[in-house]
Amino acid sequence: MVADYTPLLFSASSRHTGPWPVLEVTGEIDLATAPRLQDHLIEAINAHQSADLIVDMTKVEFCDASGLRVLVRAQRWIQRRGGRLRVICPEGRLLRILRITTLTRLLSVHPTMEDALADEYAPCGTASYSRSPALRTGAG
Repeated sequence: MVADYTPLLFSASSRHTGPWPVLEVTGEIDLATAPRLQDHLIEAINAHQSADLIVDMTKVEFCDASGLRVLVRAQRWIQRRGGRLRVICPEGRLLRILRITTLTRLLSVHPTMEDALADEYAPCGTASYSRSPALRTGAG
């Protein structure tokens, strides 16, 4: 008998990196999994009793508009609490979507954890990618 196999489409786990709580997201974020992402974001903020959060999306393979909407809501929610949201997103498909939708102007997006931590006090829209000449000119 062959067992049914359902691939892991989404997972999230939280940890601390220095003073920052980090939510590491893996897999696909779509209409079915976006509510789980939102739950994990809220849980990470509440569990660490911090208004700040880094969302590591390095291992995200796919993200549709529902996932982007959750990130925008999280940004606004964290800002209202006086906190800062940093998103780690290396070069690839997801970063391209963030650029096309101009969310790199709203979200503080960084290529690596080191960049996100080094840019700790920069306001949104001035993150590592936002300063990139290629991004400003639309190249890349």
